Amino acid sequence: SSRCSQQLPHVAWAPRSLLPAKPNLSPLGQAPDCNQRTAPRMASSQQSASAVEAGSSQRMPRSLITTSVTASTVQAFIQEIQEVAAAGVDVIELRLDFLQDFDTERDLQRIMQACPLPYIVTYRPKWEGGNYEGLEAARLATLKFAALSGAPFVDVEYKAAHVFFAARGEVPISCKVILSSHNFQVTPPAEELLQLQRDIIAAGADIVKIATMANDVAD
Repeated sequence: SSRCSQQLPHVAWAPRSLLPAKPNLSPLGQAPDCNQRTAPRMASSQQSASAVEAGSSQRMPRSLITTSVTASTVQAFIQEIQEVAAAGVDVIELRLDFLQDFDTERDLQRIMQACPLPYIVTYRPKWEGGNYEGLEAARLATLKFAALSGAPFVDVEYKAAHVFFAARGEVPISCKVILSSHNFQVTPPAEELLQLQRDIIAAGADIVKIATMANDVAD
């Protein structure tokens, strides 16, 4: 009962096709397509934003269940991937910031190859509610390496988007970039959330993620 009384963050995703059908995901090891991605991404995102503001009545795709893997060792992490996949989830979030002895070159591809389902590579820093306290350049380099290595999705903090996209290496079209924003205090008014959505799209998001604190039923 005490858990139910805690304040829980409310997660809202921009209403667009969040995840492609599983057969369309590029398999690991396939050469990434590094063609121009900014213009098509921006166009489709702007269309999605317009549909939201116009109150589009189009039928939305079904919700997909995502579970985060948060084990502290690579071996336990991989075991947990298999367990959550067997439980029937649709998508697996790989929370690399929970790993205590993680080495990008040694461990990342091994972890990615262990995923039998679509997955999101997340490396959340302390300043955005995660556990990573190391160098920011190394963290973003890991996310870029994941994108270049075949990850179908990477989650990058909106505040770090400009650095992520400016860093060496073009993100393949096959990898969808989630730009996320977290507010652990309040849920801002709808107008502010819509403006935040526009700003995240303008920053280059394929997928917009906004997580806020729901303090009451109105939120």
